[in-house]
Amino acid sequence: MPTLARPRLRPLHAAPVTFERFVEHVAGDDTKEDLINGRIIPAMSASTPHELVQTFLIKLIGMYTDARDLGIVLGSRTLVRIDERNGYEPDVLFVRKDRQHIVGAQALNEAPDLAVEIVSRSSKKQDYVDKLAGYERAGVREYWIV
Repeated sequence: MPTLARPRLRPLHAAPVTFERFVEHVAGDDTKEDLINGRIIPAMSASTPHELVQTFLIKLIGMYTDARDLGIVLGSRTLVRIDERNGYEPDVLFVRKDRQHIVGAQALNEAPDLAVEIVSRSSKKQDYVDKLAGYERAGVREYWIV
């Protein structure tokens, strides 16, 4: 029996989507997407090199923070609210122990201390321009582009 796909929010020429609507849209979804200027931007499937770098960084940063009880490291399915029309899912993020209260059930309520984006050919402009500006506006203390 075929399953009914839930309707997707892909406003290419529609009205901009708010962050709150975007959170509802991505809840329980397995696709990586970002909200940039009110538009939902789906990510391309990650390449094997991308996945290997992400896994390495999560393990490395995770082991370091665990050994020193510094905070929490999360991967690419954690939504970060930038503002009313922008929200990103960085490849890796870190939140200090004294700020773990900002980690909500579906999104971070404030900027993480570290956001990491692993760049691919299809995401260069987003990572180097849009997300850099957004993370800065949101107050991310450190942004790595790998």
